[in-house]
Amino acid sequence: MINIQKWNNNKEIKKILNDSFNEATDMIKNKTLVISFNNNEEIMGIICLISNENLVKFLSKTINFEEINNFYSIRATNGCYLYNLAVKKQYRKNGLSKKLLNAALYVSNILNFKYCHAHCENKISELVFKKRGFIQEKVYKNKKNKDIKLVTIWI
Repeated sequence: MINIQKWNNNKEIKKILNDSFNEATDMIKNKTLVISFNNNEEIMGIICLISNENLVKFLSKTINFEEINNFYSIRATNGCYLYNLAVKKQYRKNGLSKKLLNAALYVSNILNFKYCHAHCENKISELVFKKRGFIQEKVYKNKKNKDIKLVTIWI
């Protein structure tokens, strides 16, 4: 079953993020949409979506717009940022990442976004996004000197 909800500090989602990324990433309460696949009451995986407008408002509290534009794909056209694609270990290698990404793109289209962008921090996420048609725009190094790829798709 697919579930779509606004972020509200869900403990199970925080645990999935901690298990997948070794940290909880920033989500904006009542602005970030969390799309999850559930098996009965258990969340198997998630992907998050936020409008560029809300993303910029959040990021501009700590960095300037020029820096935001260096690391994100912010255009005049209505867009959104996809992030926190995470699947519990026991459900990996079953195509769940692909299904989550397709659900996020479907929701993005319903919300009238014209494009989506995301960061790929590993080969698996890069492959999932590339197979769905995302195009690499930029590569930069994060604070840990790891390559991060910015990818975009028009929907």
